[in-house]
Amino acid sequence: MLFFQGVNVRLSSSNPDQIQKRLLSKARRAERARLRYHTMDPTVKQLQNARRAEMLRKSRARDEELCQMAENCDIMTLTEETRNSVIAAQNRRARRAEQARAKYHRMDSDERRQYNAMRDAQRRQRKRELEARQQQHLQEQIIIMAKEEATKPHTAESTARPQQQSSQQHSETLTPPSENPSTGENQQQIFTSYEIYPESIY
Repeated sequence: MLFFQGVNVRLSSSNPDQIQKRLLSKARRAERARLRYHTMDPTVKQLQNARRAEMLRKSRARDEELCQMAENCDIMTLTEETRNSVIAAQNRRARRAEQARAKYHRMDSDERRQYNAMRDAQRRQRKRELEARQQQHLQEQIIIMAKEEATKPHTAESTARPQQQSSQQHSETLTPPSENPSTGENQQQIFTSYEIYPESIY
């Protein structure tokens, strides 16, 4: 990586002519971008700054994820593409840290006081956001556990009811003829008349 006139250039070729052309091309594009920015209306410039800040925020968040990935696992177990992304993210983070240190040392006492106050406010904000996310995650886990506990008795009752009905039906089939409470004898059905059906003639 080469830093030329405020532009970072990745040296992917060993040909000096190609390197020189790439340096000049990137420098011209950067100069045109600066000119466009200075000629923008204040409203357009504000939108441009907001878009750029959002892009930088997402880029830094992605770099932090890649750096944490490298800290939590063996980098050699990752794919080559992911490994290259992790190394590039680590280099960008180190470069940003070095630039921040150099900028801090150039500040006077008042600027350092304001900068430290801003950093403290940012740390407190991040801490509050982290605590809020943890609290939300805890509430979600409590709701999930409550739903699981609420479904357990219903499941047991629904499975026990068919078993109870089947056992009741089974006991009814095995119940002997009821006894007359006055005589103590079994009540049996007695047929007093019969119907005679004529024999069929074939």
